[in-house]
Amino acid sequence: METRAYFLFGDLLGNLVVGVLAAVICGYLCSGWPFMLIGMIVAMFLGMIISTVLTVTVLLKWFGAMEVMLPVMTTGMFAAMAIVMWPPGGTYTVAGAAQLGLMVGFIVFVLTWILNAVIVGKAPA
Repeated sequence: METRAYFLFGDLLGNLVVGVLAAVICGYLCSGWPFMLIGMIVAMFLGMIISTVLTVTVLLKWFGAMEVMLPVMTTGMFAAMAIVMWPPGGTYTVAGAAQLGLMVGFIVFVLTWILNAVIVGKAPA
């Protein structure tokens, strides 16, 4: 994965934006369904669609395809499923969904970079 600051910023920004969009949209559409499992499955597919559309139309122009697609798709799926699961029985707020989407986007960004460093292997400086 690219390690220049421009690409790091793009990955972080893409994850945060997709996390917020997926959480807000899926929270509005799927939150409060009587069966959480069905809501999670539907939200996961909606999160994938949201992240794919945003990546192909906006992010792919400036950042590499593989550097953006893997973390952004993961963020979209996790943020959408997380908003359906949390808080159970609670009331849906846009600010709460946006905050959850930001947290999920940041966590997926960090974990993706850690996993990449482990898989590729960092040579000691």
